[in-house]
Amino acid sequence: MSIMQMVYQAGLNNGLSANQARAFTAEVGRENDYNPDYIFGEHRDSQRDNVGIISWNQGRRNNLYDFLKKKGVKVNGRQIERSQRALDAQMQFAIQEMKTNPSYKMTKKLFLDNPDVSYRTAEKVLGKNFIRWDYAGNSLGANVRKHHAKRDKYYAKLGGIAKNSKAQDDFEPQPLSDNWDDFKAQFEPQQPEPLSDNWANFKAQFEPQQPEPLSDDWDSFSSQFESAQPEPQGMQPLSDNWDNFKLSLTNSEPQAQAAPMQLNTLPTLPTLTIDEQRTING
Repeated sequence: MSIMQMVYQAGLNNGLSANQARAFTAEVGRENDYNPDYIFGEHRDSQRDNVGIISWNQGRRNNLYDFLKKKGVKVNGRQIERSQRALDAQMQFAIQEMKTNPSYKMTKKLFLDNPDVSYRTAEKVLGKNFIRWDYAGNSLGANVRKHHAKRDKYYAKLGGIAKNSKAQDDFEPQPLSDNWDDFKAQFEPQQPEPLSDNWANFKAQFEPQQPEPLSDDWDSFSSQFESAQPEPQGMQPLSDNWDNFKLSLTNSEPQAQAAPMQLNTLPTLPTLTIDEQRTING
């Protein structure tokens, strides 16, 4: 089992939900890349000696050593035994800090007391309020983008999805406010609109609209479904009088037939005498 898996298991062993354990383990990866020399020993950073999974330093470092010894974890100088129980004890110490130290009450409220905490809420409150690394890049400057991206990468490896995360090149860190109320406001949910004090108005939002009552008058009711009868085009109503009806079907009288054509007669020729005929015939 890898160190990353062992840290995640330590979270589960101490009662964290899968959401909480993934988010916390991703922070450990951002802090030290699961380097066993750092997780089970000390390293120096910014003129401070840091120890353990989240690089506890100063008074928190000393408190961790005391806690581990009480839990029976072997501590040899600056070296902690490399085992699952040592990781379990470190995780238990972290949870105890959240529960008992007023400085981390926001982490307790938004992270520890919320098994379904979103990744973005978890990484913000753990980074700013609990671990208190240079989340806004006040010292790291533009390099802080790499640290945010590294944390998201480890979270993805643990099976989480970093929703609504900015691209690494687009990440613009914001300075951490010195005002506690301003800091809390980043995590507090928006208040819903107050419910109306008027019961009738409240019920009206959920009651269905009443349909119009049916008419008791049959003619009025049936008229809703009857369509107007179209008038036939180019037709006159039938007459009740037989003669008038026949006239409407009878064509007009045919025109009179033309008079028969008269043939022209030839004129009558005069009758010739015998002597006249001889003269003509020569």
